Amino acid sequence: MSKTKPIKEVVAYRIKSDQVEQFLQNGLPEMRQCVTGFKGSGLYQNFQSADDPQLFIDLVEWDNLENAKKAAKLMEARMMAGEMPNMTAAFEKIEFSGHFNLLS
Repeated sequence: MSKTKPIKEVVAYRIKSDQVEQFLQNGLPEMRQCVTGFKGSGLYQNFQSADDPQLFIDLVEWDNLENAKKAAKLMEARMMAGEMPNMTAAFEKIEFSGHFNLLS
């Protein structure tokens, strides 16, 4: 797998039931600002489940796998350091996270 190919990152995560509105108003913009500031980030889309309002999916396009993995580590470190208090307060857990190559 080449590190120079564009990569799609998919992250499915759950927000605490009593924090969904707070997340939409404050946590999501905070997270968006953080992610789009990382080296190599491109298209960044957020989705909320139509059936489960606590479930979200982020789709991020990266210029390569190396930058995607570095950003994931930096994001975790920033959350642990309390640099994104609105996101951290609302966050419950990651359901799935992975990096994908476009096949065609």
